[in-house]
Amino acid sequence: MNTKICLITGATGFIGQHVVVELVRAGYKIIGIDKPDNAYCAAVFNDQKIRVTANIPLGMRWFENTDMILKIGDIADKMFMEKLFKEIGKNKLHIDFVLHFAACATIQQAIKEKEKTWQTNYLGTMNILENSLEYFRKYPEVFKGFFYASTDKVYGEGSSQSYHETDALKPLPYPYDLSKAKADMLVRQIAALEKFPAVIYRFCNVYGPGDYHISRIVPGTLYRLIHKNEEPILKTYRDKEGTVQSFYRDMIYIKDLTHAIHMLLQHMETYENRIKLIGEVFNLGTENSYPMQEVIGKIMSYSGASLKAKEEIVPQGEIKKQCMNYAKLNSIFGFKPEYDLERGLKETVRWYVSHKGETNDKFN
Repeated sequence: MNTKICLITGATGFIGQHVVVELVRAGYKIIGIDKPDNAYCAAVFNDQKIRVTANIPLGMRWFENTDMILKIGDIADKMFMEKLFKEIGKNKLHIDFVLHFAACATIQQAIKEKEKTWQTNYLGTMNILENSLEYFRKYPEVFKGFFYASTDKVYGEGSSQSYHETDALKPLPYPYDLSKAKADMLVRQIAALEKFPAVIYRFCNVYGPGDYHISRIVPGTLYRLIHKNEEPILKTYRDKEGTVQSFYRDMIYIKDLTHAIHMLLQHMETYENRIKLIGEVFNLGTENSYPMQEVIGKIMSYSGASLKAKEEIVPQGEIKKQCMNYAKLNSIFGFKPEYDLERGLKETVRWYVSHKGETNDKFN
């Protein structure tokens, strides 16, 4: 069978949709997984004319008229995951890659829903990992790799000007940070013990079209400017001397991220490369750290807004500066971001402005 198939968790989320688009364009068919409350918007799919069919039986003949078969369910539900993999085996589907994006994806949501965050971010990872490992043991000649989407939050404040993959994980004591760090370690442990072809990318802040989480800097700013005509919120903090300071973030445009993931999958197509990459970790960022007032200022400029940002001092819980060294990713895959902040933000603003009439009720 020549058709390549990827199983993707969190397939209808912001990052998931863009990854699906990248891989469909490259010839993959997708089995997507997401919870009903997460399958809230298909704007990116609609733009790119990605054909999605929900909850139909698995089987190659069903892929003739669709790009992705979407299975609605919770990765934290052990029975759901076991049933799905049994269906995959029963229908003799050859899964090339499993890509795991599903997560409680914002710090604010994680603090409000601590138990749910641990269930999704850690137990959900354990479920998809265990089932993928069992599939790998049965079909080692077919299965090419497991991808886990981690985060720069696992490094905490860090010990230098930029994060390196060799840095110790020192997450801040919050549900999102801790659960992602623990899942990150679990994937690496299983990879080492089982010789399981798993690879981890640790993302910096990702932005682009189709993100509706208003707690994030880019969609939150655009929501207030475009839909509410209100001043954007600039979060700041006080240093030890009491001076108000800006947070700094490394920010990568979504198309650079999906390209980096596709490069990994291409690399793992060969057995020799897979063996070398078992348990490897790669930072995915731009090696630039931007003050948030600059980011908000550019968004306002590109959207034509004349409002002034409203400062809001954050007492605790936020890392002051984040910057990702991506030299390792560059040395092995030749990856280098194509989008600078200006180009990425301009493209993002244009998308939200052009989709204003259809997206107001999607923000959350």
